[in-house]
Amino acid sequence: MFRVTTEKKAALLLQRTQALLGRDLDVGKCEQYWKIPELWTCAVTTGVAGATAAEQVLDCLLQANCLGTGWHVLGPVLKEDQTIDTFIGVLSVKGSSKTRISGLEWGEFAIVRSKEI
Repeated sequence: MFRVTTEKKAALLLQRTQALLGRDLDVGKCEQYWKIPELWTCAVTTGVAGATAAEQVLDCLLQANCLGTGWHVLGPVLKEDQTIDTFIGVLSVKGSSKTRISGLEWGEFAIVRSKEI
């Protein structure tokens, strides 16, 4: 969530986010938060590098660190085959987190596996 007044300003912060991460971002919805109009929620996905769960967790944490410090992390929880089932982190400036992007109020990351058919 970005604290901005317009969609254009949210888009500028997304560009800054991409520059900090140094990776292509797939931007989904970016819209005003219905409860607090001065906050914009922007759904973004990017890849995670690494062949093993440990490498993927490290890559995810390094990406998260580019955005800020003070993440609250859950997991990783591994499946029997040692692949990641759950790995989530949350950052909030209302807590003890610090961000590297002015206007970033809240962030979340998750490693999500698509279900195999």
